Amino acid sequence: MNYLWSNFGLLKSHREDEKYLYIINDRKEERKISLAKYAPSIAKIRNKIDAATGYPIQIRTSQNTGNWNTDIWFSDLSISDTAVDDAGNDTSEETLEELRAKIKFLEALIEQLEEEYAGLTQVEKDDAEKWAQILKEKNIIGDTLHFRCVKHAARTLALRMGIINEGRIWLNVLHQIRRNIFMVRMDDFGDKKAIMALGFDKETLFVATVEWPHPEYRNACISLGINETQLKQDKTYSLEDLARTFSRVDKKIKEKNLTAND
Repeated sequence: MNYLWSNFGLLKSHREDEKYLYIINDRKEERKISLAKYAPSIAKIRNKIDAATGYPIQIRTSQNTGNWNTDIWFSDLSISDTAVDDAGNDTSEETLEELRAKIKFLEALIEQLEEEYAGLTQVEKDDAEKWAQILKEKNIIGDTLHFRCVKHAARTLALRMGIINEGRIWLNVLHQIRRNIFMVRMDDFGDKKAIMALGFDKETLFVATVEWPHPEYRNACISLGINETQLKQDKTYSLEDLARTFSRVDKKIKEKNLTAND
């Protein structure tokens, strides 16, 4: 069985007529699913739509009976850029409970981002809003682009992702999370995904900062007695030192998860 998954943007609303159930994103684009063909799964799809409204989603388009256009049809949905258990049947095997678990993870991430945003100066907040508008107008989602990544950005990339890179970096921009904060894929680093605040100034795209992959990392930092602010500002700590610190934090997270799963 064949199917395609593609990012659809922020799910804003849905509607129905006598033949189809439609989903609508924040760009007012629509995709539809046949009420008759997918009758056994429509209740599940409705529930997933209700749960995922207000979040960035990916949609599934089945290719079982032809090359169905991904700009018209969908047969399932999930949170953007997440793994989905999918054997290629009419809809995926992902349950409503699994979708809600992904949403809970995303909400924890957004809460972390909002806490960081609240701590910015007004000038920094104004810059974030300005860059968000510019990047929206440039329609960078789905593109692979070259970004400047120096100073604070390079240090947070090392500390929060364990990646040493200063200068320029190729990023595939996957979707927007909040304001100027995007999920990106780093094609030169094993296609690893990261959460980055992006900006644009003097005709140059740049990385403003790199976020922790999940709030657990910040908590692990605290439990290890690591002063993140001090590390980022103290230039005696090299990028290599910061990357080694990430390894310590990452090891703590993995040990915690292993213990929880025993």
